[in-house]
Amino acid sequence: MIIQATPYGTKKEEPFAFTYSGDFTDERVDGIGDVTLNTSGQLVTTGKTVTVSVYILGAGGGAAYNSYRRAASGGGGGNQTVEVTLEPGTYEIIIGTGGAAVSAQYDKATGGSGGNTTAFGKTSTGGTGGFVNYSGGSPSYTGGSGGSPNGSAGTTGTSNNASGGSPNGGAVISGVARNGGNGLVRITFS
Repeated sequence: MIIQATPYGTKKEEPFAFTYSGDFTDERVDGIGDVTLNTSGQLVTTGKTVTVSVYILGAGGGAAYNSYRRAASGGGGGNQTVEVTLEPGTYEIIIGTGGAAVSAQYDKATGGSGGNTTAFGKTSTGGTGGFVNYSGGSPSYTGGSGGSPNGSAGTTGTSNNASGGSPNGGAVISGVARNGGNGLVRITFS
């Protein structure tokens, strides 16, 4: 019978582990899958170094609507996917907040812009809010612009509806302007 001795001074490698001070959802099974960071906080990692795919989404802009039935939705948040090497340490995560919707009784309304999301040295900007105006008999209405990179602009309409820019821009639905959606950071472990 052969017994192999462990070399002096070596120890078994610790598995990857993390804590997060904000709200998050962990959908991993046996360490594989997604962790979504839903609010700002500190990510503290311990153990071994891992390489992960990270989706960074800025918040959407808020929609605007007025009593002349001009609807302008907010732009979608900027979004990108990056590869990140997570070494043991502390990482500050900032999650953008969706822009507020605005409804005007008469002519002019501008929806709020969404906040930026920043993680691992990358920022996805928030989309802007839609704008409507019907003063002096010359109507104008413009959907919010999408955040950078990859956010889509919001749509407009002379009706009670306008679709929000993708992803997570605030829409106008049945004459009700909606807030933009919040940003997030999704970390995929493989």
